[in-house]
Amino acid sequence: MTGLLQKDISILRSEFYYALILLLVTCFVRNDFLYAFCIVYMSALPIAALGYDERSKWHKLADMLPFTAEQLVGSKYLLGFLCTGGTTCLLTACQIGRASFDNLSVMLLTACTALILQSIELPLMFWIGAEKGRLLYLLLMICSSSVLFSLKSISPLLKLHSAYLLPAVALTAIAANLISIKISGALYRHTK
Repeated sequence: MTGLLQKDISILRSEFYYALILLLVTCFVRNDFLYAFCIVYMSALPIAALGYDERSKWHKLADMLPFTAEQLVGSKYLLGFLCTGGTTCLLTACQIGRASFDNLSVMLLTACTALILQSIELPLMFWIGAEKGRLLYLLLMICSSSVLFSLKSISPLLKLHSAYLLPAVALTAIAANLISIKISGALYRHTK
């Protein structure tokens, strides 16, 4: 699995450089939209990796290698978890470093929502392909961003229920990804 992750990271090297620059700029700017954008952008990197794999016909080579479908699919999910988690941790550290704690719950909700989006989108990508699935992912991002920013307008209500909301969304993200991994593995085996 580490070999598959190294392959994806080396393919996405230029995207990681751009993301690192964006993250460094975001650490010094206080903007909720930029925080959310960074987290969602990083959660979309497995989709970019799938696009590169599809264009280079990686699945034909992968069939000859000693990887199972679960490992091939799981590496994309793991890449998404690492990118989303790493970005959220870095932005949280920047917030704590500036002694600003008002946006932490919004960032954690955004990370959980990004992981829920990943659990919806990756099975579709394995089923219909990365190029067609990107448009669908864009629509999902726009809809979820609209919902998240409309929730910000009712932030006093969220603060009252944040003790229940964040754990519920986190558990939903975990359950959705566990189910999604099984579905993606079955779709990967079926479509190749």
